Amino acid sequence: MAAGFLRVAAGLLLSGLIPFWIGSFLLAWLCPPGSFLLRRRWVKVFLALGLGLGLSSLLFFLWFPSSFFRAGFFVEISVYVLLFLAARRFRFEAGSYPDRPAAGPAVLGIFFFGVAAVAASSFFRFMRYWPHGTWDAWSIWNLHARFLFRGGPHWTDLFAPPLGWAHPDYPYLLPALVARGWSAASREILAVPQVIAAFFTAGAAAVLVGSVSSWRDRSQGWLAGLALLAPSIFVMNGSFQYADIPLGFFVLCCWVLALDAWKRAPAGRALVLAGAMAGFAAWTKNEGLCFCLVFMVARFCVLAGRKEWARCGREMVLFLAGALPGLLLTVAFKMRVAPPGDYAALNGPVLMERLTDLSRYRITAAAFARQAVRFDLWGGIPAALLLYGFVVGAERRRLNTPEGMTLVLAQLFMLTAYFFAFVVSPYRLAWHLETSLGRLLLQLWPSVLLGFFLCVRSADERKGR
Repeated sequence: MAAGFLRVAAGLLLSGLIPFWIGSFLLAWLCPPGSFLLRRRWVKVFLALGLGLGLSSLLFFLWFPSSFFRAGFFVEISVYVLLFLAARRFRFEAGSYPDRPAAGPAVLGIFFFGVAAVAASSFFRFMRYWPHGTWDAWSIWNLHARFLFRGGPHWTDLFAPPLGWAHPDYPYLLPALVARGWSAASREILAVPQVIAAFFTAGAAAVLVGSVSSWRDRSQGWLAGLALLAPSIFVMNGSFQYADIPLGFFVLCCWVLALDAWKRAPAGRALVLAGAMAGFAAWTKNEGLCFCLVFMVARFCVLAGRKEWARCGREMVLFLAGALPGLLLTVAFKMRVAPPGDYAALNGPVLMERLTDLSRYRITAAAFARQAVRFDLWGGIPAALLLYGFVVGAERRRLNTPEGMTLVLAQLFMLTAYFFAFVVSPYRLAWHLETSLGRLLLQLWPSVLLGFFLCVRSADERKGR
């Protein structure tokens, strides 16, 4: 019994350290000295783990059906150990900034950590009630993971028509991570998907608070974290083991790395990491593919409007270089392996009928408006932010930069894409809106908060200090 426990513990520990090693190497290699990443250790930790977990998911999915799976796992360990040893050559240097962020009032930080403690308690309470997650977790993501772990070469039995309700066409980042953890432990352990869910939930909060604190001041960072953690919807969906929180994490990390890269002229290698995060978002959920396209279109529109063609080409190449692994695997999986998705059944006449049905626009718009003001889930935070922004005002010079315009334009494009996805929905529209809209908006929520608190004035700025 003791030997079995030690074997499981060692497998899980090694399985978690490998992604951190490879992620740390990529951060040290591709992020230049002076990056804001060097200010916040917890931001580096979560970004490194996010990068490593994304790559581990890709590699696991590529080799797990092979008869060389066990050998492949040890090859992965060996490669990552070598990369970790090589990464010791790259030292994080202290960033030098002329405007170091103010500390902010201590009471605000105490209040944030109090709310964070309550959020953590709620997270584990929800997880105790639903250890397998709720509907989408056990009927989609963990079910897919079980086919990977148990099925081996026969995992494609999931594509049988009777299991079409399990959405076998969805990307596999989350199932592959869960199956990878189970393979390391040689058994299905509930703690594996639970720990993964906890990581992405805490990671989104840590990256948001750390990035806003680095670029603005700590008070703005605390407020951003409070806006994310105070509503029940974020923590609750994280504990449900849904893929929307991991998707929101990767989208947020993409913006954080891209904004950091754009602060340099020309944009540097950190944009490759931003592309990698976007590629992992595509490998997480279908909406991630939409995000990759929207990110590039928004950036192209902004730079084309300024006639900066050379800069646009350089940034697109760097971004695509990072996004290519996740994008290629996602597209290959959907075109060569997975069955068609639900939207594939919409032909031309059906699409035109729904696009010209004004009642569908009215129902969808009303649902968007209701969701934004739902106090039971959002806790009135969107309204409170609007009031806060109105009182303290915004810094137009930040909003009018190419970076600010790209962020705002991309969010508008994503909301538009979601809106029309519901308008042409193959499901009963009212049911689809009720069950999905809140989670789709939650995918964008951390990034919306990032943009909001980067543009809104702090209390010191409002007083003219």
